[in-house]
Amino acid sequence: MKIFALATVRDVVPATWVTATGFWQIADPATLEAFMRPISKTRELVYGEGLRRAGGSMNAGLWAVVQHTRDTEVVYQFNAPDLSGLEVWAREANAIFVVDFKELRNAEGDDLLEPVNQYAVPYHPVARMRASRIRAELGVQGINVLDNLPPVRSELELLLRSPQEVASRVCALVAISELASWWHTRGISILPQVEERFPHGVAAFSPEEAAFAQLVRQGDRSPKVINEAPQLSWSYAAFVPLAHVLGKLEVPAQMRGRGKPCLDELAILHPHEFIPWIAELGSEEFLAQCTTLADLDEICDFYEYVRSLRWVAVDETLRPEDHHFIDGSTGSTLLEWHKALAWLTNPAAEWDRVQLHT
Repeated sequence: MKIFALATVRDVVPATWVTATGFWQIADPATLEAFMRPISKTRELVYGEGLRRAGGSMNAGLWAVVQHTRDTEVVYQFNAPDLSGLEVWAREANAIFVVDFKELRNAEGDDLLEPVNQYAVPYHPVARMRASRIRAELGVQGINVLDNLPPVRSELELLLRSPQEVASRVCALVAISELASWWHTRGISILPQVEERFPHGVAAFSPEEAAFAQLVRQGDRSPKVINEAPQLSWSYAAFVPLAHVLGKLEVPAQMRGRGKPCLDELAILHPHEFIPWIAELGSEEFLAQCTTLADLDEICDFYEYVRSLRWVAVDETLRPEDHHFIDGSTGSTLLEWHKALAWLTNPAAEWDRVQLHT
């Protein structure tokens, strides 16, 4: 029997496997094929047999399997008659099993395509414990996080971008927010100044940011550009968590899961001094100063806190008649923080296409 295991823990976990192919090892088509084939087959099972059993609707379990495939860090292959003896290993690796490309099973052998098992897709115990702690602290304040919101992946699973890449993104966000703000509110293009002070930021523009800058260069004041400008000017909110993990901007402990939650802190942080400081410094000097990131466990706490609150805000918009803990502007800030942290912890994601679903 051919058994593949899709594991979200990034380090190879010893066992009686035949091969172990890590995402970081992909350097040629053959390795890519070895990594992606079991993942592709898993998705085929979800969108084929899984949807058929679920009556054509994507349930929480099927979606959790899809998310698991997206977060897979190592693909293992076993030649074994069954899954016996692999239970403890599967929990340590946080793995699901693809059996002969026909079945999906968890460590306990539960059929993950069956609707009755839709909450049986595994999450690492460290991730579950963090989510339970932070959400309990929020609950004391009356802020209740949805029970079925999955936890943020743990420090044993997540990969971070390099400090240089994060610093370049901070420069890009500062540059595009200033460019868009001036163009929207005053009709003045500061693109030459931005290109002079933030060459690394401009070079790090996403495709959508670069397209907007080109339209500003052309003097475009069409409705499309005017509508895009306010959203891009709000980009400064997204650089707050990234500047924080670089050690350049302090975020209160209450806002990053490292202190007793305080509703008074659920307000927009306006880093008024940060933009002039980085503008005077210039992107080259700023990048030279950014050589390390915060500890991964601290980043995971921060991400869990922000993501939990962001989905509280989403849930509150669906219940307008109930008391709201998070106002609209704070919800918008949490959205940008969520995007920044999701990008930080997923090196394969493009800024314009960061996934923000559960």
